[in-house]
Amino acid sequence: MVFLGVRGVAGLLPVAPQSFLSAYAKICRLEYIKGEAPAVFLPALLTASSFASLASPAVLEGFAVFALLYVTGFIANALTDRELDLKYDSFKREIGEAAVYLGPRRMTAILALHLAAAFALTVHLAVSLRMPELFGLVALGVFLALAYSLPPFHLKVRGLAAHALALSLSAFAVPFVFLYLVSARTLDFHGASICAAFTLTHYGLTYTNQAYDFDEDLKEGVRTPPVRLGLQRALKASAAMVAVGLPALSFALVSLAASRDGVASAFGAGGLWAFALGGTALLWLGYSVPLRGLARTLSIVREHGVEAEAVPELRRAVDYARFHASGILGVAAFALLLFGTTIQGQVVLENDAAEGLQLTASAPSVDLAAPQGPNADFTFSVAYGGSRAVATGTAFVRVEAREAGNEQAYDSVLVPVASRLSPGGSTQIELRDVPLRLGGAGCTVTATLLVDGDRDGAALRVADTQTFDFP
Repeated sequence: MVFLGVRGVAGLLPVAPQSFLSAYAKICRLEYIKGEAPAVFLPALLTASSFASLASPAVLEGFAVFALLYVTGFIANALTDRELDLKYDSFKREIGEAAVYLGPRRMTAILALHLAAAFALTVHLAVSLRMPELFGLVALGVFLALAYSLPPFHLKVRGLAAHALALSLSAFAVPFVFLYLVSARTLDFHGASICAAFTLTHYGLTYTNQAYDFDEDLKEGVRTPPVRLGLQRALKASAAMVAVGLPALSFALVSLAASRDGVASAFGAGGLWAFALGGTALLWLGYSVPLRGLARTLSIVREHGVEAEAVPELRRAVDYARFHASGILGVAAFALLLFGTTIQGQVVLENDAAEGLQLTASAPSVDLAAPQGPNADFTFSVAYGGSRAVATGTAFVRVEAREAGNEQAYDSVLVPVASRLSPGGSTQIELRDVPLRLGGAGCTVTATLLVDGDRDGAALRVADTQTFDFP
């Protein structure tokens, strides 16, 4: 053991020697990486319809922002509580030792570098995606994460409402919404519902983590929710939040799956029920670990007349990092199943559409005296004879005009089929003022009916074509 010359209580306590990397890992709480690694992919898995969209540069950049900012809150907390953590007998002492080893100056520099890198990436994302709200979200998340731990706000001990607002938003809601927006470019009802239920569930589980230090927080006057409410009431509140949040999360995730054509249309009602049951089973299997842990902690506290006396046994039962990681893995399993089912469903729907869609056209109306030169108006009919519905945004008509003998199109227009096509249904598409080059050998206009099952704009399949010659 060695003594480090820093001010305050920290300078009077022995601190184990360590390396910069090990100290950095402790103040960043990298033990949570097993839970946060899959958490980063959740919004992308829930919204992606192809492997290309899952691994797009914007999504990967969003992952980097999340990783930088997630550990920022832990660093700020370690910086603020470095002297207090050294008084504890729990794992927090190791965090205090790491903070003392690094020193406040280096920790502040690390914090500043994390924030600078995260904000630089966020500015790039906000500009490239034309979504300034991303910068606002990150600014809000950073403010709440720092205000949770740092004076003058120190929301961690300012009451139940302040604690809930700062921790639930900075640790769960803001990161989820940020990553969802980067992946989907919008926050729909399903995304908002999943975010709210996920946030409530995991914020509830944080009470088990703070119950871990109940006796020492009580002694040091750190008024966390378990200290304010009492250990048993706090754990009951945790159970109540999970009891509301987890069923709501299950319902929100299944509702998202039911809204997907790749699940509902491709596999029918029976397939959707099978997916809902299987996905929900995976979800609850993941959350069975924190549920059992929460029940065990409540049982331990009830067995002791004095709540503080329950803490040593409670510490042996509580593994918050494992609780958190297991729940997230349950959501990740559901999201991975949804992603795989969506991909497979899109293949089924694309095959159906490519075989069942037909394109017909009435005779074009040609205007040879138009001021801008000869042009033609077209009316196309898209009919569908397949067995499954064709979703909006998966079929297109591409109209290309070429001079005779030239493969390069001089004019090209891609028109989406704007309405959903049920089996036996049809719709019309009108396209006006297609330019005609009638000099020389004339020109050809080709209309191609295309199908894009995963809606990524790549590898479009041809369902039907119509060709018009203008000599």
